[in-house]
Amino acid sequence: WFCEHGHVTVARSTPDVCCECGSRDLTRDPDVLDTWFSSALWPFSTLGWPDKTPQLATFYPNAVMETGFDILFFWVARMLMMGTHLLGETPFEKVFLHALVRDADGRKMSKSLGNTIDPLDVIEGISLEDLIKKVEAGLPPESEREDRRRRILDGVARKYPEGIEVHGTDALRFTLAVLAAQGRDIKLDISRISGFRAFCNKIWQAIGGVVLPHLPQDPAPVTDPAGLELPDRWILSRLAQTVAIVNPALEEFRLNDAAMAIYQFVWHEVCDWYLEMSKGALYGRGGEARQEAASRVLLTVIETSLRLLHPFMPFLTEKLWQELPRRAGDPESIMIAPYPKAGDFAVDEGAEHDMARLQEIISTVRTIRGENNLPPSVELSLKLHMTDPEAAARIAGLKDYVCSNLTRVKDLAFVDARPPVCASCPVAGGEAFVPLTGLVDFEEEIARQKKALATAQKDLAAVQAKMSNPKFTANAPAEVVEENRRRLEDNAARVDKITRSLAHLEELAKGQG
Repeated sequence: WFCEHGHVTVARSTPDVCCECGSRDLTRDPDVLDTWFSSALWPFSTLGWPDKTPQLATFYPNAVMETGFDILFFWVARMLMMGTHLLGETPFEKVFLHALVRDADGRKMSKSLGNTIDPLDVIEGISLEDLIKKVEAGLPPESEREDRRRRILDGVARKYPEGIEVHGTDALRFTLAVLAAQGRDIKLDISRISGFRAFCNKIWQAIGGVVLPHLPQDPAPVTDPAGLELPDRWILSRLAQTVAIVNPALEEFRLNDAAMAIYQFVWHEVCDWYLEMSKGALYGRGGEARQEAASRVLLTVIETSLRLLHPFMPFLTEKLWQELPRRAGDPESIMIAPYPKAGDFAVDEGAEHDMARLQEIISTVRTIRGENNLPPSVELSLKLHMTDPEAAARIAGLKDYVCSNLTRVKDLAFVDARPPVCASCPVAGGEAFVPLTGLVDFEEEIARQKKALATAQKDLAAVQAKMSNPKFTANAPAEVVEENRRRLEDNAARVDKITRSLAHLEELAKGQG
């Protein structure tokens, strides 16, 4: 309300007099509209309504409304009512309620707590000095008390001692998608974003540094999948399985399931396994025909993977996709390229079964090598005892992959009994053995492990003493207590691992004697 002198009076109910001068001649502001009322008009007022514009005809009604559950009644319900009343139909068919983003401890982000995270600071990075200034400038009046202000700023300094590093847009987008499980709020920890930044770097280095130089200039499709080698048939089958997971997950708004399926495929299957197994072929060691087949499969897998990943990482995928060999008629941008769909590739269950067996054997050899502190330069012999002759025959057919740079195994043999002085590990349908005679100095290794165990036990005892002190757990900052709890778990696991390794070595030493 305004009086004739221009004074402003704000009240919950109609006032009798001006709050400043006492005048009874009050005029109500004629331009008042409830925020949610005006927001209710958004789906069609932005398209030119009440005029019948081309935009309104094209985009009303829309398909999906994405918002947070906390404004479901305030906004979504009002948009539905207004759309139905004024245009005769609802403004959208589906409502996707996204998760609320909280801090790493699960607290709602608030300027008064100083725990808000500006996405631009995560994307572009910010120094600690600038971050402190930004948080301090945003503190509300209730945080102006010196002790409270200092506690908030000290907390920021402890949490981000070096400020926030550059993470890029794609890493942040992918992290939020992975954490956006339906029905759960997101606890946003910068370390999680850093983890998926590593995923971005992995893709960039793998495709830009390893893949691109070996792709065919003529990007003709793979025409005879059945005639390909096992790794090629397996990766195409895994691509088909991944596409079959991602599409329904996106249609059902399970963004986290779609993102994790792509992550698992690209990092653990393409990069960790297929690229490693195909390096020899890509460098021409298996002949020209094998090199060409592997390069065409690789192009198919990489190009399709980029299209799968594009909604989550638009910038990285666009840049790399533009570097791939192109065919006449290809779209100008990955943004308008068709999204992969089920049926583009066939599932090969036989290849997946054989590859799973091969992966288990290779992983077993790597485990034995690590447990016995055998460096990668040391070549090993592998002995397998299989209860099923057919399984043994299939593994024998994979010998070239077993005896490769993936394992540094120089020979493979099948045995009926356990060889002397060897490390062993169960595998599906049998057991794997690696003879250790001449490879391990048991006396020296046992001494080294005992020394490591003493150090680990000392570290564990120190953390146990701190965590068993009630004064420490009651008075120390929550993040310090949590850090020590993690250290307690890590040290306990380390002591257990070294103890088991030591017992294993002592048992082997007895067999040698």
